[in-house]
Amino acid sequence: MQIEITSASKVSQALKDIPAHVTLVTRQDIHRYGYTRLTDILRNLPGLYLEEDTEETFIGTRGTINGGILFLVNGIPQHPYVQKGLSTVETNRLNIPVAAIERIEFIRGPMSVIYGNNAFQGTLNIITQSTEHDQFRVTYDSQNGGDLFMRASGQLADAFVSVNLGASRQGGFTGSYREMMNDSQFAQLTPDNATSMKGNFERDLNSVDAQLNWQNWMMTMSYQANEYPIYPTLPPIRDNLLQLATWQSSLQYKSDLNNDWRTQTSLILSEDHYELADASFLSTSLTGYQKQQSSRLEFEQNWIYQSSEDQALMLGYRYQHLNDIHNNSVISLINPGDLISFHIHTDAIDLHDFFTQWQQALTDKWGLVVGLRYSQLPEYFRVNEFNPIASMLVGETKTKVNDRGLVNYRVALMYQFNEYHQLKLLHGTASQDVESILFSEPKQIQTSEIVHAYKQEPWLITQSLYVNETENLVRRQISFNNNIFMASVVNDGRWRTQGYEVNAEFHLTPNWHWSAATSLQKTDDYNSDLEIGYSPQTLIKLKTDYQYRLHTFAFYAHYVSERESDWRFVDTDNNNQPDTATRIGEAAESYWNLNANWLYRISENIDINVNISNLLDTEYRYPANEISALDSGLIAEGRVTSFSLTWEF
Repeated sequence: MQIEITSASKVSQALKDIPAHVTLVTRQDIHRYGYTRLTDILRNLPGLYLEEDTEETFIGTRGTINGGILFLVNGIPQHPYVQKGLSTVETNRLNIPVAAIERIEFIRGPMSVIYGNNAFQGTLNIITQSTEHDQFRVTYDSQNGGDLFMRASGQLADAFVSVNLGASRQGGFTGSYREMMNDSQFAQLTPDNATSMKGNFERDLNSVDAQLNWQNWMMTMSYQANEYPIYPTLPPIRDNLLQLATWQSSLQYKSDLNNDWRTQTSLILSEDHYELADASFLSTSLTGYQKQQSSRLEFEQNWIYQSSEDQALMLGYRYQHLNDIHNNSVISLINPGDLISFHIHTDAIDLHDFFTQWQQALTDKWGLVVGLRYSQLPEYFRVNEFNPIASMLVGETKTKVNDRGLVNYRVALMYQFNEYHQLKLLHGTASQDVESILFSEPKQIQTSEIVHAYKQEPWLITQSLYVNETENLVRRQISFNNNIFMASVVNDGRWRTQGYEVNAEFHLTPNWHWSAATSLQKTDDYNSDLEIGYSPQTLIKLKTDYQYRLHTFAFYAHYVSERESDWRFVDTDNNNQPDTATRIGEAAESYWNLNANWLYRISENIDINVNISNLLDTEYRYPANEISALDSGLIAEGRVTSFSLTWEF
């Protein structure tokens, strides 16, 4: 609880002083458990769960998935995931080699006061910088996949430079379509369609990031590329390769104005590209492509006053400019020459944010944190739709922003009972952008939470009770009137989530460590009595590791309870026909996933690692969604054995 982190408030704080429920993953944790992918770490992180289709990896927490957690790398926000007029994916944010990771800071709850829109359910800060060792790591797995990683660093004049390079091939899904489809879906397959995913869903990932530190300056540059096949509506005939590319650069300057005041200035540039080229659908005659892209320029100025550990004030201004927002699609119909083509262009979006947070020790036991953020939204959002074949404007959608002043806040009262017990009372709000151009209002969440922490060797226990009220959720509605079905979207969705989380760590001996975490939640939809989709009510994470001389043995497991697929509401104006709701697919059953790892240190600088994921080869599934509408669910990866060699020098 004495660890110092900065991602929670942009002010260096001890863990006990952070107004949130925080979980840390250290480099030592990653080493002991032999994680081979960032997704492995997230699956076993208390409070998180992952759902997948062939296009996207969805990160869920506290009963909801998709876009609720803001990704940071070394404290720098990554390219915005949700933007008007786009349907891009978050998968490229996960393209960070585990060998590059020094620490992960997972902060739960609304974080919009500190980071603005899209820090909705928390932040995940991945720290990659290191000044200790250069490293080479090679991994080979039983799916004929593997990883290569290199890190080099050193002094360049009076500057320090570090570079991380990563390349990976992952085996992907192997399930049979017969086992994942209902009879009607399977009957639609043609002789050209694949009958199994095996060998058709390999992923290639490449990444590079560099950092330069010189006096009070820090410059970073990163590039992630991701290429893999996806499943659009039916099994592919061609490879259907999706190519993702993201680059980002940042420049930061920190300076002490005097003993109490310091300033921090940052500039961020980033671009995101999504390209699905020559995709096949029902037959070789029905093909298409989709290209999406966007750019960001972000400037932020912070002034920080910290006269002592008992008092801190942060004042900030952020300007964010989103532009070059394009979504281009072309579908070639069965008849040669018949094309459906559209080009959606979203006007540039400018956002201005003013924010502050004050933290004060009221007594030796009581502490108070108050934060406020005011965001000025644009006057309107406008999207133009072009037909590039006919070279004409098809339509314009212009949505006026009725309330341009968006306010988020947080309040925390913390009480230190004694050296072992601490209580935090938290309340705050956050907002998240929505993709649809039809709505100017962002999603809103209001969270009230009680966190209790207990630390006395050999125990560390953290538990929390929380209530989330979420509104302005976009949902699809199908209306039936006069025997005509009409699909529409509305943003009147409202959810209420109540939950309890407990994490416990126990050192049985200096060499034997145990941990267990449980998350219980129930999310209710104010508009329906139906259970919402992709919302497990129970998550359990178990870990143990034992060190014997040069060997470390580790077992870890996670449990995810049953999840329903999403549903669509059918509203009828016919009094003789009741309103109905239909699921996209069957519910995915609950499952346990057990993993094992053996680490052997050959010398001070070299070790080998054998990791077995899904040790029992358990078959579990991800519920169907609109991209991979497999009625019985997408079968997850089976057992994978990985062999790694790491050399630090």
